Amino acid sequence: MKNTNNHIGIAIDRKTMEEIKHFRKIHYEDIFPDMDLDNDLLDDSALTLYTRDQHGHINSTARLSVDGPYGFPQDRYLMEYREAGAHLMELGRFIINEGNLGLLKDYYRAFFSIAQSLQCDAIVMSMQPNHISFHQKLMGIHVIAEDTETYGGPFSLACVIWEIKATSRKFLTWIGREL
Repeated sequence: MKNTNNHIGIAIDRKTMEEIKHFRKIHYEDIFPDMDLDNDLLDDSALTLYTRDQHGHINSTARLSVDGPYGFPQDRYLMEYREAGAHLMELGRFIINEGNLGLLKDYYRAFFSIAQSLQCDAIVMSMQPNHISFHQKLMGIHVIAEDTETYGGPFSLACVIWEIKATSRKFLTWIGREL
């Protein structure tokens, strides 16, 4: 069944995953030219979310990786959380086509619900510097490392963490969640 009209679905078949990988390459090739999108081990154990436009084309995607044998790209910054026994997820490969930012709230509502359902303590993310302030104000994320990786791109990413239980009231109101 095709997921259309911007309803967030979970990729469960190879064909959809191939479409999503192609979508990622188109959007990341200029920003992160050294990122290996063909051999990403985390895709195999992740929930890959996506939407399609009215023509059936992928127009957004994100990946929530559950902690597993491969760890996360940001593991060297997560020692404090690992030592505390935190159940972590990683949010990555998050792309929304320009002009469709109305999906942002829907995705974050889904991330929050999935994290709560899986009893996740925190979601780790690699984030562009210009996105940090928005996330700090809205969700209360913490920057745990700056200048972590460039993947050959024009800026260095920061490693940030979203502690689910410490999520701000502002975020909960934004996604329409009762307090």
